[in-house]
Amino acid sequence: MKTNDIENIIRKKIRVGIVQDIVLILISLVGGLVVLFLTYWLIYGIIWISLGYLLPVEDYVGYMSTGILILLFIGNLRTSREYLTEYSFSTGTASDKIVSCYIPGVGMGSTINPLAPDSARSYIKIITDLLYIGPRIITWGTRKFNRIFHLIRLDIPGCAGVVSVLNTADGRVSFIEIAERLGDLNLNKIFNDLRYVDIVIFLSNDPPGLTLKSKFLAEIKLFNHQNKGFSE
Repeated sequence: MKTNDIENIIRKKIRVGIVQDIVLILISLVGGLVVLFLTYWLIYGIIWISLGYLLPVEDYVGYMSTGILILLFIGNLRTSREYLTEYSFSTGTASDKIVSCYIPGVGMGSTINPLAPDSARSYIKIITDLLYIGPRIITWGTRKFNRIFHLIRLDIPGCAGVVSVLNTADGRVSFIEIAERLGDLNLNKIFNDLRYVDIVIFLSNDPPGLTLKSKFLAEIKLFNHQNKGFSE
């Protein structure tokens, strides 16, 4: 396959990727705004019920709710999702095993002690994680702009050159070998660019290098088949 053909395939993948990212951005922004709207009024209601009688002006409740929303965005950026999903509960019995049961006339119950420090922290994490849903969706969508920016500035000829080397090889090609064959290119930028398109797999075990994804190899075969049929 010629390098120009590989460039055309990469350009097509870039166009498809940009369109998909724009759609995802619109969906995330609309969905995130809906969640933020509900979160705002939930916070507003809690503040009004708990502190409304202390606030002389109703606008203060709105200002406080908006301020809390801003803090949720800041907290979401500064807090690891893994931290929020690590829970620890203490039981109110001699056994550490948590048991849930149905109590007739009462409902579901368990042996968790909600007043224990680790249990309380876990409940706070759960509530915080739920409040972060809106900011998390918005943040995820805005990060797609960064991907679009990189796709637009992609070094297509350089990426096609690396892919051409991989396509002629049988499996993995080390970074050293790629540098020896394409040393005149800005390989640091090209390797980073390749992370934004679904083309290669970065291999970290010795010798570190690249290999083409099976999905992309299938696209190349399909392209060759279509061109062969067209030329005939």
